[in-house]
Amino acid sequence: MDFTNNYPWPDNDDDADIESAFLDDPQDTVDPIDQFLIEPVLFTLDEAARLLRVRKGWLDRMARTGKAEYTEVDRSRRYSRANLNAIVLAHLRPADTP
Repeated sequence: MDFTNNYPWPDNDDDADIESAFLDDPQDTVDPIDQFLIEPVLFTLDEAARLLRVRKGWLDRMARTGKAEYTEVDRSRRYSRANLNAIVLAHLRPADTP
């Protein structure tokens, strides 16, 4: 059986050709500043609940009772990644020890 054609790079030993075979993905060339601008800095209640995989009502109740931090923007609650991480850490349970 000949497996030589199963590799994504040419058969020669040229390093530039090997690197270019793996850099053809457009996501590898995204500028970090552009990536920052693409991702939202603050999430809405719907987005935050979806990211945490919880019900919107639960997250809203946690914010209203002061158990979850948020940022208020134009009289609506927004959640940063740091806020979401804090919610996860606040509900972290230790593993059962035998």
